[in-house]
Amino acid sequence: MTIQDIQSLAEAHGLLLTDKMNFNEMGIDFKVVFALDT
Repeated sequence: MTIQDIQSLAEAHGLLLTDKMNFNEMGIDFKVVFALDT
C-alpha cells in the first residue's frame, strides 16, 4: 500500500492526511501507519 492509497482510503472516511507518515511493520501479517490529520 502506498502513501497515496492510504490518503485515498482515509479521505473516503473524512480524514485528510499529510504525506508525512511513519510505517511500522510490527509483524509479517500487518503494517501500522502513524499519520497526521490536517
